[in-house]
Amino acid sequence: MNQASQTLKNINPRHLLVYQLHARGLFNKDIAWIVGIAESTVSMILGTPIAKELFNEMQAIGFDTIADVQQMVQVAAPAIIQEKVRLALSATDERVRSTSCMDILAIAGHKPISRVVIEQPSLGRGKYEGLGEEELRMELLKSVKAQAPKAAETVEMPEHETVQ
Repeated sequence: MNQASQTLKNINPRHLLVYQLHARGLFNKDIAWIVGIAESTVSMILGTPIAKELFNEMQAIGFDTIADVQQMVQVAAPAIIQEKVRLALSATDERVRSTSCMDILAIAGHKPISRVVIEQPSLGRGKYEGLGEEELRMELLKSVKAQAPKAAETVEMPEHETVQ
């Protein structure tokens, strides 16, 4: 048993509360207000060798835990992928098959592209259907002329002077 574990039983309860609040990420000013002590006292408590050793132990345990989880995931990964493939190929529920296929593609690094297709009915599909090339041309010209502003027909365009 290390020194931090042995002395944990002997730590003042107020100091232990300061350690806990600090470990949760609170600022010294907030810890001082919660515990009812001066901010300088919080700084002094957190600066003691016992506090430093406790925080080092907590970090070591945290890193060990993360490493353990990563190792477990790496060991289980092949079985997980094999199960995903099985579900993608043989699940009776279409949603399960689809989700499994998407998961396998994501594991492989494939990022599907979302495409949106907007179908708009052709405005002239029925109106111009069956017309010959010349008839179609005349109908389109009539349509363009009908959409042009009437003022453009009556206003004369100024002639541009040419500079020589």
